[in-house]
Order: sequence, then structure tokens, then C-alpha cells
Amino acid sequence: MRVTITHQLFALFALLLVMFVELALGYFPAFHSVAPKLMLAWLYLLLVYDEEAPRLTTLFVLGIIYDSLEGNPLGYTSGALILVAISGHIAHGQTSHVFRPPLSSLWITFAFVMLVGFAYSVLVMLAYYQTMPAVGYVLFQYAATVLLFPLVLAVQQSLSRLSALLRGTS
Repeated sequence: MRVTITHQLFALFALLLVMFVELALGYFPAFHSVAPKLMLAWLYLLLVYDEEAPRLTTLFVLGIIYDSLEGNPLGYTSGALILVAISGHIAHGQTSHVFRPPLSSLWITFAFVMLVGFAYSVLVMLAYYQTMPAVGYVLFQYAATVLLFPLVLAVQQSLSRLSALLRGTS
């Protein structure tokens, strides 16, 4: 498979847009400091449905941008993105864009991949701040991320259909 720079830039732009939506959710009282990780969900869907997955360097740069905007330790989000990319690739392999998995298996696999990602997050925060993060907040953030996955999937599929429609008419 040949990697195209325009496709990588489009993936970066889409992930940046989702990143800003995720940052904006943090300003709502219900999600203050525990906004769902929509960027990880979108990345997971890119890995499943896209023939050309985002490069690890793209994910690293995106994570550094996110960490600098959010005030997290530099590399924290990059590590989570790369870990989700690797575990999602292991979970679905190269054939997932050919054989569409049913929503139930996709959702369960996403929940396990997010469990790995959140375990990484807790370990990094434990090492950096030298204190255990509040378990209730972590569980709420995990549950919100997993429960919003079908909504992210619906948005991704709608944008995919719109893109196919626009390519077909031009």
C-alpha cells in the first residue's frame, strides 16, 4: 500500500478537528476535566475503516500539540495515541477495511482497546504526579468514551458517505 501525503494530511486535519471538539467538551460542567477521549475513538475508526492508517509520526505530532494545549506532560497523549494505534492494529489487522466487523464486536474490541489506553493513562499520571488519580473520574471518562463510540461511528460513516457522494458527482 502506498502512503499519500494528502491522505495523511486529511487524517491529521480530521484528528485535529476532533481534538478541538474534545477540548471544547471540557468546558461543559458535566465533562469538566473528564471529557471523553473522542480523538482515540476517531483514531480507532480510522484504523478499522481506512485502508491507509495514520503514521506514527503524525500521531506523535498530534499528541504533542494536544499536550501543549491541555497542559499535560509532553508525550502523554502521543503515547496513548500510539498505544491505541498499535493495539487497534493488533485487534483488527490489515483486513478490517475489506471485511466490515459488526457493530457489537467493533464496540467490544473498542472497549478493550480503550481499557489498555486508560490503563496507560493511569500509569503515566501515577508516575508523573506520584499520586493515584481519582478513580471515579477515570471510570466516568472511560464510560463516556465507550458509550459515545456509536455516535462517533455514525458521524464517521456519515462523513464517509458524503465524501463518496462528492467524489462520485465531480
